[in-house]
Amino acid sequence: MNILGAIGFNLRNVARFRGRDSRSRFWPYAILIVVLTSISAAKVMMPELTSSIERTHRFAIENPDKATIESHAGGYTVHLRGFYPELMPRLDKILPGLAAVLGVGVILLAASISRRLHDSGRTAAWMLLPIPMLVIGLVLFATLFAVFMAGEFEFNFLFIGLFVVLLLNNFAYLGSLLFLIAMLAKPSQTGDNLYGPAPATPT
Repeated sequence: MNILGAIGFNLRNVARFRGRDSRSRFWPYAILIVVLTSISAAKVMMPELTSSIERTHRFAIENPDKATIESHAGGYTVHLRGFYPELMPRLDKILPGLAAVLGVGVILLAASISRRLHDSGRTAAWMLLPIPMLVIGLVLFATLFAVFMAGEFEFNFLFIGLFVVLLLNNFAYLGSLLFLIAMLAKPSQTGDNLYGPAPATPT
């Protein structure tokens, strides 16, 4: 199956979780959705990140006793003397849009991942593996960021503990993604299996 045919097939079957799909039918579509989701996520984050940079630059100009601007060939660098949480990017302006983008990406990929796992003889439940780590990571990151924004940051054992848990969780999340990708890369199971007949062109 050619690339456009594979993409069209998966779009037409975005809600069909039963059956089996070969690697050649899955990967062109999966890569396209991941790329489009990444681009959309960047577009969602960029306005607030740009606004944060502009706020910091304006603050440095208006408060030369609290910040220094160093110009160089590639642009400029702002050095702040002190911590000013109001200059940081606001998560409340980023997370809703980011969650929506990621949600759409998951919806578009879920059925195709299910069919690809079925094709190698595995249950679709494996695609849920990264989700707990993703949720935990987002909650911990939002919690730590909120502490920074509220100006209540203290470098104590509680903060260190939360940071270590977040770091370990991120490693576990990346590991679960790699494990899922490895399963999705498995070849088609020969002949019929529990999830249906073999694809017309198994690979």
